[in-house]
Amino acid sequence: MLILIVSMNEAFVEVNGVRTKIATWGRWIEESPATIKELIILIPGNPGVVGFYKQFANSLYEKTDIPVWCLSHAGHNLAENSITKLPNFTEHRNLYGLKGQVKHKVDFLEKYLPHDAKVYLIGHSIGSYMALEVLNYPGINTFEEMDQVLERNDKILHDNIDKVKLYYGKTDGWAPEEFYGKIKQDLPNVDAELTNICHTFVFNHSVDVAATVCKWIKSTK
Repeated sequence: MLILIVSMNEAFVEVNGVRTKIATWGRWIEESPATIKELIILIPGNPGVVGFYKQFANSLYEKTDIPVWCLSHAGHNLAENSITKLPNFTEHRNLYGLKGQVKHKVDFLEKYLPHDAKVYLIGHSIGSYMALEVLNYPGINTFEEMDQVLERNDKILHDNIDKVKLYYGKTDGWAPEEFYGKIKQDLPNVDAELTNICHTFVFNHSVDVAATVCKWIKSTK
């Protein structure tokens, strides 16, 4: 199978005090923002390395012709041969913990999000949690990943019920099938779907998941 990565740019920019790798398809983050009417933002799982998502993001862009921006988590993508060092973890835990990672995404959006653009926010794994928290920021009272993510924030889901689409895997060890059953029981109106695709879809099913996401995006138009 031949995979062509089209119209991709990547570079490091400073976000919330941390050098952060950004990969974009279709339009760079500082390129003619006023002309962007729609935008797909991708928040990775853990590790938050943009390289895992290149095929997925590329397929999204090819199928929708909507610019796609993927940002790494703070401290997860390291710049080779850079003279700029990352803030020390021990001295700056607030930048790298779960709360800091959410703030990191908020800072990026506040700085680069085009005015009046329609945004499709896609989160994978812990990135899904971050995406929901972005909708509710700054209402973060604690949450590190496995220690802090102890329960769903149903208030955010309820308040954004018409904006959220959830995609669960039947054989997902991180978010098992019973999670799907529970959310459908607790929030009957939530738009959730159960799939045979595994949690680590980026390794074998990027194109398939991208096709599904593109259908969702087109259904909102």
